[in-house]
Amino acid sequence: MRVLTAAALLAIAGCGAAPSQDVMSVPTVPTAAPTVPAFRLTPPAPIATPEFSAPRVRAFDLPNGVRVRSLHREGPLCSLRMRLVTEVIDKAATLAIMAPELKAGTKAHPGGGFTQAMNALGVQLDVFGSSESVDLLSTFPPEAMEAMLGLMAEALLTPTFPRPSFDAQRAYKASYSDATWKLPANLAEPALERALFGADHIYGHLTPDASQLRAVVYEDMVATHAAVLDPSRIIVAAGGTCNEVALRPAVEKAFGAMVRAPTRPAPVVAPAVPTRRLVVVDSPGALEVEIVLGVLGPTCMSTDWYTELVVNQVMRQRATDRIQHALGLTDNLWVTGLGYSAAGGTVIRASVRREKLPSLLAEVESLLAYASHADESAVADARSRILLQDAGAFERARDITAGLAGLAQYGPDGEGFVRFRTEVHDTTVARVAAYGKTYLAQSKPVAVVVGDVGAMRADLPSLGWEHVEQRDASGALVTTFR
Repeated sequence: MRVLTAAALLAIAGCGAAPSQDVMSVPTVPTAAPTVPAFRLTPPAPIATPEFSAPRVRAFDLPNGVRVRSLHREGPLCSLRMRLVTEVIDKAATLAIMAPELKAGTKAHPGGGFTQAMNALGVQLDVFGSSESVDLLSTFPPEAMEAMLGLMAEALLTPTFPRPSFDAQRAYKASYSDATWKLPANLAEPALERALFGADHIYGHLTPDASQLRAVVYEDMVATHAAVLDPSRIIVAAGGTCNEVALRPAVEKAFGAMVRAPTRPAPVVAPAVPTRRLVVVDSPGALEVEIVLGVLGPTCMSTDWYTELVVNQVMRQRATDRIQHALGLTDNLWVTGLGYSAAGGTVIRASVRREKLPSLLAEVESLLAYASHADESAVADARSRILLQDAGAFERARDITAGLAGLAQYGPDGEGFVRFRTEVHDTTVARVAAYGKTYLAQSKPVAVVVGDVGAMRADLPSLGWEHVEQRDASGALVTTFR
């Protein structure tokens, strides 16, 4: 699941058949109008908002739709990121295997020749897939930019996909998935995807399990690469001390001959608001429970999305130390954001001993209510922290490319750097309160609890949630609780 940090560049980098029985309703526990607790034991010292000078983003598009963005920052290195947008391709397992295979060899540099070419430049290429894109990323001395851009374009456009490498990558991914999905902490977020978005939505199955990875066939991977390889899906972002004069001819040489498809697939639609429910996933013998709660919010980069960043920061800064102190949590309580193109929102995550689960759920719901009642000092503190993080991110070349690619993908493009700081700076207590009433009060939270169901069974119906159900790791319904 893709989550967003508060800083602009890091935030933007980034939006089975069930049994026939009905889900039994659990009576809702009546609640009085929420009080507003002093969530911080000691109010934080004010943080000075850093001065900001709007960066000069150079932007141009090739006639075939390739988008190029650059931001110069003095320093010893240049960073290049090539993003292939895959957000409408519902093949998470295939893309997870395809991404690292892009650098297994190219037509011009087959087999080990591609690695040797990078070694000759003294650079490294990272290739990774997110929920909505495949990114190729490298940082290197400025004089290597044109050569490295050419190699990265080779990997993106003309990979040879050696079958032995595919077989090894598939086996590795499936084996790794087998091992990690046995850990309660790693079961929670895939289960939340399925519960929050539903099995019929692309966001509902973005984290493939081992069986899905093993089911990927070589021919499907090759066909998927061909299906997504359109110039209108390609973004080139350069950050740091890159030669901006040489950038355009280098991009034109690499991508100018590509022909754009006559039509684009329809964008991902926003998911339906889920029913409020608690989903438990069994982890026999676990002494602690892992809880992750999600609430859907506005689409990425809408005006309300900027307010969401402040709201999440308010909850993060003003609530976590109170809840951790009250419940004696040994690990942090995390408040992050959803960052999909068609869905933003809030994710709250924590681990707690099993007997404290009811208290933790009550505290988390109180935290959601608090967001609508934050005072000026809380909002001002959140704004300052976000802008401080954002100012630091402008100095890191890799983070700059992440922000540029995100702005080109989601909009509003280069001016988004200025808009981000303007929107965050202008977020008022009234806007935070309106967000809380519109999204946190109207949306239905979905909570996933991973723990020993046998030990929790007797307590589940009394937790105060309308629906309580058990699902397995694949998302299939196991049973419901009264």
